Amino acid sequence: MKLFKVLRKHFKNNKGISLLEGIFTTGILSFGLLASMQAVQSVNSTQTTSREGVVASQLANEKLEMILADKSYLGYSGVTNGSYPIETMTGFYSGYTRRVNIYEMDPSVLGHPMTGTGLKKVHVQVSWGTPAKKVDVEGIVSKY
Repeated sequence: MKLFKVLRKHFKNNKGISLLEGIFTTGILSFGLLASMQAVQSVNSTQTTSREGVVASQLANEKLEMILADKSYLGYSGVTNGSYPIETMTGFYSGYTRRVNIYEMDPSVLGHPMTGTGLKKVHVQVSWGTPAKKVDVEGIVSKY
């Protein structure tokens, strides 16, 4: 209790703060502000990466749906690698690249290449950024 009385008497007569107290307070506030700014930067970076991934996923799914529609209109034989060259996107989607790989596969071992089976595996890959990030979407097209 005596300590509080002494401190109260000491601080009661002071009209301001000391230089040391001011520096200490400024340091604490600076560290808090720095931590807050780093948190905001981290959230912003994560949000940007998530948005880019969603856009890439939508571009990949769009291409897969186009290929499935082409199968309906062009037939099974119209769905080939030569029909879908590498696309470098422009405009709103600039920076994204879309690749398509189509091959016939063995129905007993999905993904293993084999000709004349009546099943084609369609692999669409969208990549973007440095270092390169990518999204892969796959589907199967049947002859029957």
